Amino acid sequence: MMFSVAILSLIALVSAQNAVTEGPACDVSERYQCNGQIGLIASTTDCHVFYNCDRNIQTPCPSTCSPGLAFDESIQTCNWESLVPTCNLIPKARASGDPACADNERYQCNGQIGLIASTTDCHVFYNCDANIQAPCPSTCSPGLAFDESIQTCNWESLVPTCTARARAIDGPACADNERYDCNGATSAVVDSTDCNTFYNCDANIQSPCPSHCPPGLGFDEALGYCNYAYLVAAC
Repeated sequence: MMFSVAILSLIALVSAQNAVTEGPACDVSERYQCNGQIGLIASTTDCHVFYNCDRNIQTPCPSTCSPGLAFDESIQTCNWESLVPTCNLIPKARASGDPACADNERYQCNGQIGLIASTTDCHVFYNCDANIQAPCPSTCSPGLAFDESIQTCNWESLVPTCTARARAIDGPACADNERYDCNGATSAVVDSTDCNTFYNCDANIQSPCPSHCPPGLGFDEALGYCNYAYLVAAC
């Protein structure tokens, strides 16, 4: 009897050690075979996924970047999708034309070459090139907007055409009890109870409605824009 208990205890101990060594639970078919590699390894099928290989974990489960980001193996961290070659948002010129869309959705480039921001939706842009002069719309990932100045998608809070400042002078509609009293403040102020929420105070708007950072981000009052939540003191 004592021998059986000892064997069961040993099995439990080995199982517990393996659970730590092999990483968090996931299906066996999802695990990556590191084969001695050490470091963060990008998935070959999904640019948002990577695997953390180290000396102790050689069959890790997948990890996934936050929305709008992709894993950049060259710098060993998540980066803008548009800056990751394996996940580039900018569509290449197509020999056979654009994907299907209604004629009234197409943009007339009129000889322009480059990525052109929509004048009505900051998340949308059009890829004009020598071959395609009536492109269908392309859309940035959730939480991002098209920044024509750098010709790629960027955080909404960093795109002038897509910030609260670009909206009508009274700000977007919201209930009176949701508005913030700026009391003379002329810069964006983080909410005291929710670091994902901020209020865009300026000389013209002193009772703004709340604005929200994309998922996984918090408003960094020191920088004046949304940042990774773990880097924001208020979070």
